[in-house]
Order: sequence, then structure tokens, then C-alpha cells
Amino acid sequence: MIGSTINTAICRQQRHRHTQQTAMHGSGLHLLPLAALLASAAAAFSYRGVLQKELNHQQVKTGTAVGGQSGISFTEYHRYDEVSSGNGANSSAPVILVDAGIHAREWIAPAAALYVIQQLVENATQSALADSIDWHVIPVLNPDGYEYTFTTERLWRKTRSPTSGECVGVDANRNFDFHWMEVGASDDPCSTTYAGAEVFSEPETRALRDYILANADRIKLYLTFHSYGPLILYPWGYTTEPPEDWETLDALGRLANAAQVAAGAPNYTVGTFAGAMYAAAGTSADWAKAVGGVALSYTLELPEGGDAGFDPPASDIVGIVTPFFEAVRAFGQYVADNFGRSRLSA
Repeated sequence: MIGSTINTAICRQQRHRHTQQTAMHGSGLHLLPLAALLASAAAAFSYRGVLQKELNHQQVKTGTAVGGQSGISFTEYHRYDEVSSGNGANSSAPVILVDAGIHAREWIAPAAALYVIQQLVENATQSALADSIDWHVIPVLNPDGYEYTFTTERLWRKTRSPTSGECVGVDANRNFDFHWMEVGASDDPCSTTYAGAEVFSEPETRALRDYILANADRIKLYLTFHSYGPLILYPWGYTTEPPEDWETLDALGRLANAAQVAAGAPNYTVGTFAGAMYAAAGTSADWAKAVGGVALSYTLELPEGGDAGFDPPASDIVGIVTPFFEAVRAFGQYVADNFGRSRLSA
């Protein structure tokens, strides 16, 4: 039995920016709504409705399922309403916060987040990870953009919020209030890296901000899933100068990479965001560390695939997410060993 919590929350913005929330119940889990995460979006926009699903009884689609209880298929990509769940629990346990899909076109990221949930809920060998820490997972942080990639434009990146010009959307991963708009971001609303008219202009970024600040004393690790790499990146993105604790961040990143490589993953480059990829300011990982107080903050760029790099075929999902989970498990084990319930009670 998993004696912990897996929390999943999504703030959803449709054309009129609606918010959805669902409940997921796994064996041994006690889940309550994550009202804090949804508050800023819910205050500004009306609710579209509530989807009620239970993971253990959900049959997402026909096909070969990974795991025995949920029937979640990892042989194809799933639309937003098939993966959205919002849960929370009252606990004082240390937290690992995971989000995915802030960039709409990066479908493999929500698939990886869903696989993390499935493994933690259903795989008994992973139960120790949830015995001493809580996992809060946001599978789709940019749901309207994500849905738009299914219905209209496969490689859409931004949110779907209206702007002052003719173009639509903001790059939510340039919208955070830490060295905002300094580098790797644009003030052109038609640019794919448009950082918004102001910091935290998007309900999604405001909601994540509010949730992290409200739980700053508990969140020990932040992982944001992206594509494509393969890369394990730690701050900073706004400068090539590393943070003071870069050696700890680097060592943990390399530990996680070694775990997944041993399971068959490609070797991920480990380094600072700006040094190993490119300079970009206003990212969630930089903000989470500098302002949110989450010392261990990482951007995980999953491998490329397909013609554009962001579109690996569905047949590749299992081969990508299965070894990748070993990296996530290594991160989780580090938090459990250093901040877990047993250590706190010692």
C-alpha cells in the first residue's frame, strides 16, 4: 500500500479560460482538491465543469496497457480530457513537484508524467518512494495549448491567451518573474518565445507560483518535463554563471542520468540551462530556485523524435518513458534519503 499522496492538478484555459478539476483515487491514497493551485485561474475565469475519474477504474483507450490496474495505454498519446486529474492531500511530508506540458507541442512530456503517476500508484516496487515523501504531479500545465496541438496546429508552443496584437499566446516558460525578458525571450506577441505583456500574465504561471509559495517549506525538488534533448538541466537559464550549489545539482543530475542509462536510456547531457542548451530568462526552474526557495530545481528535456523533434511516434512512448522513470526514481530516492519522513522523525 502506498502510504502517501500523489497530487495532480491542472489549470485549464479554454478560449474563455475555463478551469477543470478531477479526483483520482489510488489504493492507499488520500486525495483532496488542490484548491491553492487552481485559485488564481478559478478567480479570473468560470469553471467549465468537473471530470470525475478514478485511476484504478479508468480505461483510457484500448491497446496494450502498462501495469495491471488502471488500463492506461502508453501506445498512443492522449487528449487533455483523458489525462487531467486534480488532487491534493493534507500532509506535512516533503514534496517532489513535477509538471509537464508547459510547452504545448511537447507531447512526450505529459506522457512521461502520466507514466510516473502510473508507476507510483500501481507498481509495488516503487511504493517505498511514496512512503516517506509526497509527489505532486501536474501532467499538463498548458492544457489549452496542448488541446490546440491535437485539433489545429501540431507544433503550437504557447498558451492560447489573447494578446494586444493579432497573435495569440504567451510562452509560459518565459513568463516567470526572475530576470524576466532579459535574454532568450521576445516582446513580440507573434514570437514563439513571447514572454507576455508582464510577468505572470498567464493564469497557469500565476497558479504554479502561488502553489509553490504556499508550499515552499515542503517542496524539496522541482522537476519540469520538456522536450527535446536529451538533457538534464539545472539553473541558471538567464546566465552561464552557475549557482553556488551547482556541484550538488550537477552530481544529482549525473546520478539520475546514470540510473536511466543503465535502464536503456540515451545518455543525457547534464549541465546548466544556459550552458548546456541556450540562454533563456523567466523560466519556471530558475524562478522556483531563486524565488520559490526550491534548492533542487531541474528541467528535464526528453529525447527528440519524429520529423520536427517534438513529435516522436506513439510507438516510441514506452521506450522513452520506461527508462526515463529510473531517473525520476533516482531523484525521488535522493529526496527520500535526505528529507523523507523517517529522517525527519529520527
